[in-house]
Amino acid sequence: MAVESKPLFHPEVIRRHLRSFTLPASVEESLPKLALWAERINSGAADKLKETELLPDFLTDIFGTLLGFTGPISGGDHYTMSREKLVEVYGEFADAVLGRFCGEKRSYDYT
Repeated sequence: MAVESKPLFHPEVIRRHLRSFTLPASVEESLPKLALWAERINSGAADKLKETELLPDFLTDIFGTLLGFTGPISGGDHYTMSREKLVEVYGEFADAVLGRFCGEKRSYDYT
């Protein structure tokens, strides 16, 4: 049975952010891990694992380490990535939500 493919990011949201995006200095240090992910995906090894097995490491390695998003326990009052959030627009749970979060007051950029 075919699974519907949905884009990882809403194109309009990502276009707006890409205009001023620069890679963090930590990218060079992250290249071996990125290469490992690419190898596992290209070889089909990732296909043999369940999404629930891959998701925590993928979110941490790609969005946290490589792209610099931070979670709620990263320290400080603000964070930029939250996992398992109800998306009120669609009535479903997102694996992760990128945005600007601060305590109870939240500003979401649904991507």
